[in-house]
Amino acid sequence: MEQKQIIIKNIQLNYYAVESTTESSNVLVFLHGWRSNSTVWFNLIKRLSEQGYNCIALDLPGFGRSQTPQDIFNTDKYADVVDEFLHKLHVEDAVCVGHSYGGRILINLGVRNKLKAEKIVLVDASGLGMDEGGISVKKTIAKVVKPIFKIGPLQGLRKKIYQAMGGEDYIESEVSPFFKATYQNITQDKYNEEISTITVPTYLIWGANDKDTPVEMAAVMEELIPNSQLEFIMNAGHYPFLDNPEEFEAVLLDFLESDFK
Repeated sequence: MEQKQIIIKNIQLNYYAVESTTESSNVLVFLHGWRSNSTVWFNLIKRLSEQGYNCIALDLPGFGRSQTPQDIFNTDKYADVVDEFLHKLHVEDAVCVGHSYGGRILINLGVRNKLKAEKIVLVDASGLGMDEGGISVKKTIAKVVKPIFKIGPLQGLRKKIYQAMGGEDYIESEVSPFFKATYQNITQDKYNEEISTITVPTYLIWGANDKDTPVEMAAVMEELIPNSQLEFIMNAGHYPFLDNPEEFEAVLLDFLESDFK
């Protein structure tokens, strides 16, 4: 795994690149969530590189080894950084995978018609306000969520690793003016009305036990995003690729190798 740096909008960004062990032009781009960093993807992208995929994992501004911006950010600014990052790396036909807030960034790019990806994968993504946006979310949930709970009892708590992942970022967010103000901004960025304008094939992968972005949100997203498909990972919470890595990898590879368009 090669660690690299690049300057985007006067911010030094850190990212990791892993080339496939076989000759391949398939590219996967990974965006981590809030209070996290690219290291959460390391085990997954190592295995995917052995399956013929070139992988790129970006530390978002202020996280991991990337520089903290001087200006307060919102999701538009994060999304613009990702857009320019992909442009500078000449990545246009990749599959972009976003976890939690990383998924919100992909949603932002999609509703602003700035997605240059072939497909996107939203993993336990944020981005919806469950009681606003002009959409009768409760009615939607009643219609599409009821079958979900026939899959069996949802059980278990989040692993302690969740608390450790990005723990320093969480502490910093409590005392840093950047993180405090930026967090207030991003929690206001919701896409209930616009999310139906996403045209890129979208795969939703969700931990069945997720309490942070609950399964109701996944069902609403599938209902609202055209050309989308939802898959649950059993015995997994908000980090399904850590809780149940084998099933997550199998589900992701099935989507990547399918003709879902």
